[in-house]
Amino acid sequence: MENGRLREKLLLAGDIAKDYTFEKEIRKASGHNELLCPDKECLNPVLRYCHGEKKDAYFAHLNNMNCDYAVFDRENNQITKNIRKKLGEHFLQLGYQVRPEVKLLEHHYTHLLIEDERGSRVAVEIGFHQLSANKIERLVNEYNKISLPVRWIVIDNPGSIVNEKHTYFLKRYLLNESENRDLLVISFDGSQLAQYKADTNRYRYEGEEVLLNADETYYEQSSLEELRLNDWNLTIRGFHERFHIWQTKKQAMFQNKINEIEEYRQAEKDKKENEYYERQDRLENQSRAYLAGYRSGGKSNLSPAAPIPTTGSNTMQIDDIIRKMVDQQVVKACDSQGRRIVKCEICGCIDTDKNFVDYGGINHINLGICKNCNRLARSSE
Repeated sequence: MENGRLREKLLLAGDIAKDYTFEKEIRKASGHNELLCPDKECLNPVLRYCHGEKKDAYFAHLNNMNCDYAVFDRENNQITKNIRKKLGEHFLQLGYQVRPEVKLLEHHYTHLLIEDERGSRVAVEIGFHQLSANKIERLVNEYNKISLPVRWIVIDNPGSIVNEKHTYFLKRYLLNESENRDLLVISFDGSQLAQYKADTNRYRYEGEEVLLNADETYYEQSSLEELRLNDWNLTIRGFHERFHIWQTKKQAMFQNKINEIEEYRQAEKDKKENEYYERQDRLENQSRAYLAGYRSGGKSNLSPAAPIPTTGSNTMQIDDIIRKMVDQQVVKACDSQGRRIVKCEICGCIDTDKNFVDYGGINHINLGICKNCNRLARSSE
């Protein structure tokens, strides 16, 4: 335990050994059972002061039954206590007031309470993988009740990669529910840090993931000396500025990928259109050449022309060439004079386009509705 009490004066075990005379006084008080637990609800408050060559100074209960502080002390191993000490010393050097192991909540001690000269303060909790979802939620709710922000730092290997979907709950909670949706990890010796922040943007285009191999989480490593309180959030100095630069570059990559997709699609579309028009021009040229040859003397090789009823007052002579032309729906059918020839989809008559009310379109370029069928349809309504 870091805190003790002597005649209503709060003592910090780490400060006692700094002065021989003061330590002698505390040891004598300890021998007379004058040192007491700072928890006023403790039923067995007598403490002893301990300090040797292998362990830093600390307080311990003579009888630690029924004491919240004793329970807290048992739950925190030496690694946690050493990290709490290093964090406290670090923020003291930065000019903050630091109170270790202070009871702010019912039946719970906060690892560190950090305060500035204006009285603003923040609670710091040191977490580990065993911390349950229920305890996290209870602590967060209790801190909210007293309007005190709480920040978490997790003991783990700062060199590991964190996947939000494949990590233990405390890390996942911080990546999803902390104020900045980030995670701060400290090494087991308290010297190194790692900070993680997930990119919550979705890089999808028309329902498909575009940046398949891009990192989902931004990550930095640093030393403890770079730890800062920025807007009362624990962070590596400059981390969030560098995160936004990384995210902006990622968004630019996403837009470039979209541009590449759209350019490829447009190129394919242009290619198909060019192929279509080239094929259409080729067929039209072939049809014109074939028709010209037929008009100039090739009639004897074809079936004779037959009179076909038309929508007009005259009967148009239709030869096999024109019949074949109107039956295909790739290129426009024209006669030797360049007139557009169309076939009625209702009565089957073939005539020039001036005798049709509607014709053309995809897959029926030479088909339409003649005026006569249109008139009959109107009169039957």
